[in-house]
Amino acid sequence: EAPRMKEVRFEGGKAIVTFTGDRELGPDYRPIQGFEIAGADKVFIPARAVFGSSLWEVVVSSEIVPEPVAVRYGFRNVPKATSLTSTTGLPAFPFRSDNWDDAR
Repeated sequence: EAPRMKEVRFEGGKAIVTFTGDRELGPDYRPIQGFEIAGADKVFIPARAVFGSSLWEVVVSSEIVPEPVAVRYGFRNVPKATSLTSTTGLPAFPFRSDNWDDAR
């Protein structure tokens, strides 16, 4: 099973995204692309994403968004680049943590 977002928590100016699936996320030496983050203004911007304390977590942040309230991955009609996979190469499912109708 491909990685799916299980939960998101926001702390310390970061979004910590936990995934579920048959295998861990990885490989952990590749840059993670495809994440965006938004604050209360509902404006999503590209964000930095790195593996967290386990290979089931990704930590997403941006200096432009000091207090994030939403995060998404590959959630565009035509995403530019997404690179999160399981260790077996299955791509992670796109997701969004918000339910806004007016996000930009």
